[in-house]
Amino acid sequence: MSFPRADAYVARFPYLTRLVVPMGVGDLAKERPPRDVTLLATRTSLVAGADLHPALQYLLLEVAAQVHSGAEVFQKPGEFPAPESIDLPLSSHALHYYKSGRPFLQRYMPFWLAVMGEQLLVLSIPIAGILYPLANGLSALYGWGMRRRIFLIYGELLWLESEMETRGAGRTTDDLSARLQALERRTQRVRVPPIYIPLLYTLKEHLGHVRGRLERSRPGPGLSSPG
Repeated sequence: MSFPRADAYVARFPYLTRLVVPMGVGDLAKERPPRDVTLLATRTSLVAGADLHPALQYLLLEVAAQVHSGAEVFQKPGEFPAPESIDLPLSSHALHYYKSGRPFLQRYMPFWLAVMGEQLLVLSIPIAGILYPLANGLSALYGWGMRRRIFLIYGELLWLESEMETRGAGRTTDDLSARLQALERRTQRVRVPPIYIPLLYTLKEHLGHVRGRLERSRPGPGLSSPG
């Protein structure tokens, strides 16, 4: 039986679709059916629960495509399955499948290995979000520790210079010389990464500068007048 008002039914009820059985498609020699027959058909949806794992959703869609994508009387090759939402919303994973196909890992790996890789990838994102700032913080803390070792010696050197400035002429500087030697020995024992070597060499230059000033400030040998 043909439905002459099929287009009107489809316009009123979106879950219906109009199909045409071509004349002679059943038997070309006997021309069966003898004329085009307009039919009404309902759309069929593949429905999954909201808690179905995304990997299984991709697998079901892949199987559905293999089974239903061939050419038939009422469809062209690759026409079905199709991303059509009728009564239920289309899954985001189904939408991704129709746009880009199967996920990258599932194309080149066994299914179980691809699922495991995707789960590890999902877990690695928040872990990386934690480790990255933590690594930056540890790097900054390490750099602060390296600079602190040098700056502590700088602080003691500054204190030594201040004390040298306040001493009057003719006073002994043996104690200051001993303290400076101790700072020089500490500097020789400092080991830092290459990035901090310029700071260390600058410290050594300043120690040498203070050493020169200290030696110039020492009183010279006394001269006795003839009797």
